[in-house]
Amino acid sequence: MPGTLGYSVNENPNIEHPASRALNISIRAAFLLAVFACATLPLFVFGAPGDAPDAGKPAVGAKLRSGSPAERRAAVEAVLYGKGRAADGELSQALRAEKEPETKVRLLKTLGNRGGAEAVKALSETLLKDPAPLARMVAAKQLRRLRGGKTASDALIQALRSDQDADVRSACASALGSYPVPEAAKALTDAAKDRDPKIRRHSALGLTEQPKTAATEAALSALEKDADAVVSAKTRAWRAKGKAKGKAKGKAGKRP
Repeated sequence: MPGTLGYSVNENPNIEHPASRALNISIRAAFLLAVFACATLPLFVFGAPGDAPDAGKPAVGAKLRSGSPAERRAAVEAVLYGKGRAADGELSQALRAEKEPETKVRLLKTLGNRGGAEAVKALSETLLKDPAPLARMVAAKQLRRLRGGKTASDALIQALRSDQDADVRSACASALGSYPVPEAAKALTDAAKDRDPKIRRHSALGLTEQPKTAATEAALSALEKDADAVVSAKTRAWRAKGKAKGKAKGKAGKRP
């Protein structure tokens, strides 16, 4: 009489039934296939550890140097939207040479997406040296995203103090919130007293993202009472949001 394990009750239980043996082989094969799939799937999705992520995309570095503005713009957009590739050095050189405003803005955004030391250097140079206020403002916004260390923070502080365009200075004030260093906090507390309400408003945003000190808290308290209604309202809102985040982090840290 057959038993549940594939052998007769009168047979030796140590002798594997052919049907049971076939089932065991199938199960082992399925298990090994699953292990192989788990091990190799990341290689198909992300590539091997040494593979360049853009290796399969067409190179457009030469087109970045084209005499045709339309061809340069198309090359930049190809890199920006992941349809082409170019080395960091090629993008930085193209940024320094580009005169067409829209293409320059796209190059700045592309470098902001790319990140790295070369991008931070090129963006910082643009912020301090480019004659176009729009390019300087976009460079400041990209540096806020990158959190590019001392090179970036020094450029943002210098531009906040010396740039002649209010929009550029405002962008620098917001960006410095991403750089929690004493020099940035000092620049923001100084800018919080600026005559331009837009700069005071963006300084408030930057200050709420800085580590709390007596100086930053005093500057924020003064901005909450600013004569400009927008400045005072925004400061109160940003400060309350920062306090709420701090409480949430504190509660999360106390969880077992």
